Amino acid sequence: MFNLSSRPFSYAALRTLNLGQKFIPTPGVDTPRDRLERMITRYTRNIRLRAWFGDTGSADLKFHVAGSNWEPPFVPAAVTRFNQDVTAALQAAYDLRHVLMHNHPVPDNVTPEMRRAMFELQHDPSVTVKPSDKNMGLCILDRSWYIAECLRQLGDTNTYAQVPAANIPPLVEHLRRQVLRLSTVHRLHMPDDVYKYLKAAAISDFTVPYFYLLPKVHKLPAVTREHLHLLKGRPIAACHSWVTNASSVYLADVLNHTCHHLFPQVLPDSRALVRLLERSTVGRDAFLVTFDVVSMYPSIDNNEAVTACAQAASQCGYHGGMVEELLTFVMQHGYCQFDGQYYKQVHGTVMGTPVAPPYSNIYVASCLEAVAQAQCEYWPAIYKRFIDDGFFVWEQDEASLQAFLQLLNSTLPNIKITWQYSQHSVDYMDLTVTKCAGTGPTVGVKVTTFQKPHNQYMYIPYFSFHRRGVFKGFITAELQRYAVTNTLPADFAHMQALFFQRLVDRGYPVGKLRQWFAAVEHSCRVQLLQRPPGHKRRAGVPPVLVLQNGQFEMTAHIAAVLNRVYAAHKHEPAVAKIFGGSDARLIVAYTKNRSLGARLIRARH
Repeated sequence: MFNLSSRPFSYAALRTLNLGQKFIPTPGVDTPRDRLERMITRYTRNIRLRAWFGDTGSADLKFHVAGSNWEPPFVPAAVTRFNQDVTAALQAAYDLRHVLMHNHPVPDNVTPEMRRAMFELQHDPSVTVKPSDKNMGLCILDRSWYIAECLRQLGDTNTYAQVPAANIPPLVEHLRRQVLRLSTVHRLHMPDDVYKYLKAAAISDFTVPYFYLLPKVHKLPAVTREHLHLLKGRPIAACHSWVTNASSVYLADVLNHTCHHLFPQVLPDSRALVRLLERSTVGRDAFLVTFDVVSMYPSIDNNEAVTACAQAASQCGYHGGMVEELLTFVMQHGYCQFDGQYYKQVHGTVMGTPVAPPYSNIYVASCLEAVAQAQCEYWPAIYKRFIDDGFFVWEQDEASLQAFLQLLNSTLPNIKITWQYSQHSVDYMDLTVTKCAGTGPTVGVKVTTFQKPHNQYMYIPYFSFHRRGVFKGFITAELQRYAVTNTLPADFAHMQALFFQRLVDRGYPVGKLRQWFAAVEHSCRVQLLQRPPGHKRRAGVPPVLVLQNGQFEMTAHIAAVLNRVYAAHKHEPAVAKIFGGSDARLIVAYTKNRSLGARLIRARH
């Protein structure tokens, strides 16, 4: 936790804040019966739908449109009996909740003083709580400073223009009609599921995105009030409920596919760079170089970027005119609100919209890198970029490196870069890239994990009200990341030891940690490095019972209840087909409770 406000905190408040934004306090109320019954009703309806429609195969559900309350005209009697028994078993478990919770009480994981401190901070009008940029932890700021910084950024007339509040309702209706028009005009140029997705989105309710800032505490020499005058915020305006979002989601899918096929220098993740570096050798005197595109999103020329993206997409089989119109629609209608005032973004890439990363990637690749490469006699064999962060290996002298960097910095008047280089090692993304020792003309390259100096390692405390599987899951994922980002077993063991102690400091039992740590070895990195980036949500997953994660659900072993019912019905072919066979295990998922961050952090400052 970073306290950059002038507010003093009690010991209870400091204890609460140091739990981290992902910490979940024990809920104080039981799950209402009507909520449980709604979730059961949704589950049994999904079972009836699966019985009627069957398995839809491996279709991509990215553009799925939720259906209405339509019911199948016929369901096999065996499925009806199964649904009835599931409902009865879950209701019976709920009726026994007081006995279960008495025999297996869930202790409160915060003290009354901490709850009071949480409430006071939540309702304190003098401070604002925000997550730090780069996921560095919670940051407490004086609200007066925060509002002034927001207004300073929104007051930049080169980027934003104020819009009268009275103009917003008719604007929303106009943009709604635009979505319908564009989806109709380009009906034949997009898949059926995308067309339905855009049409459904056009009749949804919309909210103008809220503008907020993520404090860039990692840029400060020391996180103290003495350096507050140096602090800046990263502007965010999440567009998930805005009228352009559906178009942006589809365009992100199109441009990510385009970028992957046309621009191999764009990294999908750091694993791709590790694979490349570890099978390469570099000159013993070569320079390892990193660069950063300064204020990339606000600096992009939208006219050039839209044209570049449409041309690139057309090379991959998409309709260039459709891409150009949809992109223009998204980029020309970036709106946000702050403190009761409305603003339109008039320059640069719209913030918080899904298409922004691939849109920016293609712009830099087409309008900067391709132009610069055409002017160079030498282009690095290893040259990679992840959005605005670049890495390459320069095999010539320092003077030619400086000339190359100046060329990148001057190719486009609106795009500027900063850089660092070394003949030994550089930090890039979550990696430290280092040349191996050697006396020959070429040497290998190794990687180790890079962690920012201000990182506070605010892992979820073990006593947080999370399902137990969450702890094992994030620890396993982090250990696998360490395996990937450390070439040598000794470096992996060092990161393991640091991680182990940090988790112990967050209340994790040593015995459990040893068990989980033993499951991830450095040798697994070969398999992990070959894993394709990203995982698409696909159909074909059996129906899942989704419940609230309350005290009843924490003690009732719902999955065991569900699977006992299934064991009595799995001999029925109609039932077994729904869940993938008689050996299937039925799945229960749980919604996330309100975390400390969700209670304290507000987009509306």
